[in-house]
Amino acid sequence: MHQRKVVSHGGNIEGFTSYFGSIQEEDMSVILLNNIYNREIESLGQAIFSILLNKPYQFLNEVQLPVETLENYLDHYDVNPTYQVQISRTNHQLFFSVNNGMPVEIFADKEHSFFDKKEDLSFRFSGKDGQINSVTILQGLSIKKGDKLITKS
Repeated sequence: MHQRKVVSHGGNIEGFTSYFGSIQEEDMSVILLNNIYNREIESLGQAIFSILLNKPYQFLNEVQLPVETLENYLDHYDVNPTYQVQISRTNHQLFFSVNNGMPVEIFADKEHSFFDKKEDLSFRFSGKDGQINSVTILQGLSIKKGDKLITKS
């Protein structure tokens, strides 16, 4: 990282996540303890090092996808009989809602991959032959998978 050796270790058990990083030549350490599971804690630790070293950093790198690409994700996804996800779009922004609840903005970090800026929640879309047919929802230790519902026109 920034041409310095970082010695680090992270770990988790259900409900807890930790990260320890040290740049010994700078006499600098970052210790993060979190009482929820967080997939991004190592990236957060690296961003903190960048800040401490007065270097540029990125955390949850947001990218803009073309509207034509965003259109591929729109629809309802059936996770189970009591959990349905809807992906909708307003202008250049995607939203998700569960069981027709309040829509929440999600952001792309790359094609087929989106995240919620306020929660430890991410979405991975997949399919074949250019057609999206499923979503994997990662929230903490929970992983939910849903198939795109076939809607008749």
